[in-house]
Amino acid sequence: MRVNHCRWGRSGPLILLQTAALLFVACVSSRSKSGLSAEKLTPVFVYGTLKEGGRLHHYLDNSEKIFAGWSRPGYDMYDLGSYPGIVAAPASGRRVYGEVYLVDGTTLRLLDRIEDAPRLYQRRAIAIDSGEPLLSGVQAYYYVQDVSRARLIESGFYPVR
Repeated sequence: MRVNHCRWGRSGPLILLQTAALLFVACVSSRSKSGLSAEKLTPVFVYGTLKEGGRLHHYLDNSEKIFAGWSRPGYDMYDLGSYPGIVAAPASGRRVYGEVYLVDGTTLRLLDRIEDAPRLYQRRAIAIDSGEPLLSGVQAYYYVQDVSRARLIESGFYPVR
């Protein structure tokens, strides 16, 4: 295991540790008896109403944004009315634009409820085109219902509404 990156976050220094197969984020805080505490944070890619400026973004107020940019090719985005959904589409060559936030366990459970996972969306890994191996293991919410009547967003960008 090695320290890949360290920077100041809302709760103190964020130290990102990476092993060969796992990304682990430790948030170092001065609130514990020893002066250090670590909480596992999950990197989550948001691409619709949870993005900065979106109507549901306030649910991420206590989370740290660490990246904004594109996924790797292989995803289609659909306009589902008042929100978008993505599906894996390896042959499409399309990408999705979004933001990656480090979320704690409480926020992750809240996002699962907001996204009605696993009934409406399912949280799974997504490949991010960051140019850094640090962003491996990022999670995203994939739409699991029928998209045959939904409008494909060919640009992969959902405007904040």
